[in-house]
Amino acid sequence: MRVFLLLAGILTTWGDSIAQISVYDCSVINPLTTEAEVNTAAYELHKPCILLDNEQYEIINNYPKYVTADEYIHLKSDFHAGPYTNNDHFWMKLEEKSLYDVVLLNDNYIDLNSVLRYKKLEFGIEITGELLDRINDFLHAATPAPNAINPFLEWELDVNVKFVHAQTLTERVRDGFYYVDYDDITIPEDWTEVPTLYPIHVRFAPPLNGLWNTYISITYDNNTIDLPVFSFNVVESGDPGYVKVHNNKRNLQLGNSIVFPLGHAFPGPYNRAPGGTLTTKAPWGDP
Repeated sequence: MRVFLLLAGILTTWGDSIAQISVYDCSVINPLTTEAEVNTAAYELHKPCILLDNEQYEIINNYPKYVTADEYIHLKSDFHAGPYTNNDHFWMKLEEKSLYDVVLLNDNYIDLNSVLRYKKLEFGIEITGELLDRINDFLHAATPAPNAINPFLEWELDVNVKFVHAQTLTERVRDGFYYVDYDDITIPEDWTEVPTLYPIHVRFAPPLNGLWNTYISITYDNNTIDLPVFSFNVVESGDPGYVKVHNNKRNLQLGNSIVFPLGHAFPGPYNRAPGGTLTTKAPWGDP
């Protein structure tokens, strides 16, 4: 039996000192590719992401089998395919690789299958190559070059992140921001920059349960780089969510409860959820 691997690169990413969870790792959200799924495909199995388990895949057809992916192929340890005879073989091909990696920064998640509704979700975006050199030139050079990029100005570096809820097509757009971490080592005034592979952060608190697709674009010099789409699944957290204006246009509401703001500029709380009418007029007039 012969197995041919045509891989553009292996997506193994590391943070400053510990392994980070890449959103492009098949095990993070993508379902397992089973032996039956491979065998059902007559000649070629093509999926955006291929995850092959740590077991023997018995290929029942005695001819070449092609398994290809757009972005990611993940082979778990002890994966084996076969048996084969004569010149038959098993091909796996990775078509392309993301220019920049994206990692999950939440310590409380081990994957993207159970993201909590209304809780902060944070990603870090890798910056490498020429773009990183031009940003570092602005941040650290004594005299920045004319083509240096200020990562804190949107018109020089724009990171746009769109989250789309798969079921309802609800869209939420967030801006990525350049993040510099510092550590106070010894002296209170002695702040030391902590290097990171993922200096661009994006934060989002998903308001709906279910699958969300994430679209990231990075624009500089009027050129836009679109990163591969990735997904995460949101589950119920019990969190009531955001404070919003009640339908009666007089009160604030959190979940199913009225929220009463305090202060001299606010009128008395004479309305109740799910609505209500004026029962007592404040002495300073109707709000």
